[in-house]
Amino acid sequence: MSKFLLIVINFMVLITKKEKLMKKIKILILVISVVGLIISCSSEAKQVLAKVDGKEITMEDLNDEIENLPAQYRFYAQSPEMKKRILDNLILTEVLMKEAEKQGMLSNNEIISKIKEQELSMKKDIESQIISLKKRLEKVSKTAKRDVVINSLINNKDFKEIQVSDEEISKLYNQYSSNMKMQNPGAKVESLNTLKEDIRKSIARDKWFNELKSKSKITVDENAFASNLPPPSNLKIMPEEKAKNNKK
Repeated sequence: MSKFLLIVINFMVLITKKEKLMKKIKILILVISVVGLIISCSSEAKQVLAKVDGKEITMEDLNDEIENLPAQYRFYAQSPEMKKRILDNLILTEVLMKEAEKQGMLSNNEIISKIKEQELSMKKDIESQIISLKKRLEKVSKTAKRDVVINSLINNKDFKEIQVSDEEISKLYNQYSSNMKMQNPGAKVESLNTLKEDIRKSIARDKWFNELKSKSKITVDENAFASNLPPPSNLKIMPEEKAKNNKK
């Protein structure tokens, strides 16, 4: 074997060893980063935010309280101001629990019974939510498919082929403007020219929806959501109400 070939082989072996070493270093760095992140999160969770007569309230306690909020409020709870309010509530809770303990309420049989009832009620509520989430999880593929396909279908269409009159646009704009002013008299309503294209597309889209529905065979059970109240002719009128009606 020539010296040149030996040099090439040794060089290739050296490169291969170097590549393996670099891979090991990268993996080691990744592991260290993940461990560091876990330690950091754990350290943050154990961060003491307040103490009430020596009892610690940690970041984990605060985060647990935020998790217990209804989903629509969790976003607002991320602001420093709201976190401070939640922390104040946790502090007040500890103060009140301490006062209740002083008064012997924690050993009161009636209170203990109510605690068990509340615990059972909360467990049932959580179990119900878990069942609901499991059902949603089972249908997630169907829901994702539906959302993506329908959004793409609508967003890729400009509805230019559907006729919409200026009168229809003005009518819908006036309804929108009136609703805005009713909700907030001081609200600034954008001009018709600014919203005209959006309104046109909205009307055209509704017309398209109705057109598609008209081409499909659709049956609806009209009694599915009917009121359980008896018809007006069967309602009993109290004497006082009869007298009022006669006066009218």
